[in-house]
Amino acid sequence: MKVNVNKAPLEELLLLPLDLSKAQAVVAERERREGFDTLDGFLDFLVEQGIQPHVYAELRHEVVIEHIVGESARIIDF
Repeated sequence: MKVNVNKAPLEELLLLPLDLSKAQAVVAERERREGFDTLDGFLDFLVEQGIQPHVYAELRHEVVIEHIVGESARIIDF
């Protein structure tokens, strides 16, 4: 199962080949950007954080970017 980096809590990100500081950086950057737009954008961010090339290649197959849309509203008529 692939990890949705736009939704995964820190604990789930730690299941990926990321150390704690990089996983925390992902969460902070995700909040700042209101989500990553593309897989390449996410991976480029990790390159800036200093991930190794073999980790980059591995992550490409372990993550997915799904955009989070606001929760659906429920209308109740009394």
